[in-house]
Amino acid sequence: EKANFTLNYDNTLVEMSEYELNPLWNKSEVVIFSPGVLLVEVKKPAESPEGDVQTLQVTFKVKYQGFYPEIDETSLTLKNITLLGYASQEIPTEPPINGEVKIKGLPIPPWLEVLPQTTEIREVPPLAVGKHFTISITIKNLNVTWELTDLSFTLTYDQTLMKAIGVTEGSFMSPSAATEFTSTLIHDKVIINQRYLDIPQDFPQGEGIIASITFNITYQEQEPQVKEAPLNLTDIQLIDKNGNDIPENQTKSVHGLYRLKNLESSTISIDVNRDSVTVGSEVTISGHITPQQTNKTVTIYVRRTNETWKAIQQTKTDSESYYFHTWRTEETGEFEIKAQWQGDENVSGNESIPAKISIEPSSQLPQTALYAIIAVIIIMVAASTVYYFKIRKTK
Repeated sequence: EKANFTLNYDNTLVEMSEYELNPLWNKSEVVIFSPGVLLVEVKKPAESPEGDVQTLQVTFKVKYQGFYPEIDETSLTLKNITLLGYASQEIPTEPPINGEVKIKGLPIPPWLEVLPQTTEIREVPPLAVGKHFTISITIKNLNVTWELTDLSFTLTYDQTLMKAIGVTEGSFMSPSAATEFTSTLIHDKVIINQRYLDIPQDFPQGEGIIASITFNITYQEQEPQVKEAPLNLTDIQLIDKNGNDIPENQTKSVHGLYRLKNLESSTISIDVNRDSVTVGSEVTISGHITPQQTNKTVTIYVRRTNETWKAIQQTKTDSESYYFHTWRTEETGEFEIKAQWQGDENVSGNESIPAKISIEPSSQLPQTALYAIIAVIIIMVAASTVYYFKIRKTK
């Protein structure tokens, strides 16, 4: 004849969106008694119910879902149950069987990054103009459960300093299935779209390169300075197989930075104290770096003319920016010697014009030949002495 009960749940996790009562009940009422509590009253059934009878069907909407490995739970608890028969007699009931809702955390959303995060060009003006550099757009932390099928993004840059001249598709999505990849270069933007032509059997996951973009440097000022410009990712869209948006972790997305540092030019000289020596001699190699550089590493290279350079020594500049090295020659022939330094944060490195040196065979007899000659002389002297005394004795 009549039934009353409450359904209790965690209102911070779920909320009732709609309900449907069994038409069996002519008169019924469902009210939200308080947050997380439904008060249900049904009465006056069209016919006397028996067996298993559905009273109410409730549809809940999830209000909160965390991220993996978080799991949130709420019980659906029946309380304050009262069943009344005809003449309002109370019908005894067994303990209720309650329900439970588990809300598993979503995978942490993926994000995009510009790599390298900072592209630094260090060059003497205007030598940077015309040089190319390449950046990669990578996707990070993509969980396979997102079922990614489409993506798009825009990269913006300062067109007064550089120009995008080429885009190549990365290898991240293509192993799963055939893709369609398009790129559009418009003024200060690179717009990239990529999608699967067919739904893949194995969806992409993890991290990898979506696209690589090559830029041409078009401008460099003359005065010493550091010029920076952002390479920003915008309009990022990740789509799953059902056409739904995949959330992007914007707090982890990494934009890029272009930095052009103007360097001061330098020169390095080289000098050898003799341009022709015999093999085995020592040669003094010296030189100077301009502008003055103290305690900088200078590498000295030697090669036989038209052969491969070989580093033979590293030395340091002194307080006056000079370097010195003594080289003992070991081979005969025509040789070239050069010096090189790598530069530092503010000054560009350079290498010297090669110095030439001729190494001739030694005019001295080899030591073993000298010993042989001495031995022959001794033998000849000894033989002559014996002969002299023999002749004298005969007389």
